[in-house]
Amino acid sequence: MFSLRYPYVSPPYLSAYLIVVLIGVGLIAGSVYAITKLVKAARKFGRIANTLEGELIVPWNSVKTIVVTNMRQENVANSVLRPIFKEIGDWRVMTADGREITIPFVDDPFNKLNYVKTKYNLILQ
Repeated sequence: MFSLRYPYVSPPYLSAYLIVVLIGVGLIAGSVYAITKLVKAARKFGRIANTLEGELIVPWNSVKTIVVTNMRQENVANSVLRPIFKEIGDWRVMTADGREITIPFVDDPFNKLNYVKTKYNLILQ
């Protein structure tokens, strides 16, 4: 005869089954709680990152020229078999009063320099 009832568990093993079930439920509930906390933190960080502003060091009208220096290609991938190279360089900003300001580790410095020149209508030497 076929029965759809659960198999009978003797009392000494019942506590072991209950412990295993409670541990499983606790792990699932803890995982859901942690994932929701991580999602909330990521959203909050995204809002903060969108509102970050830099401090003005030199106004654009006192910039004499910007030169790309220390140009190199770096492997940004974690794989040696399939490397991904990016051009990294430094911007050296010369001001009208003779100061030099170095902005290190600019990704794709020539294209970004052209973008900045066109955006702010800069005529640099």
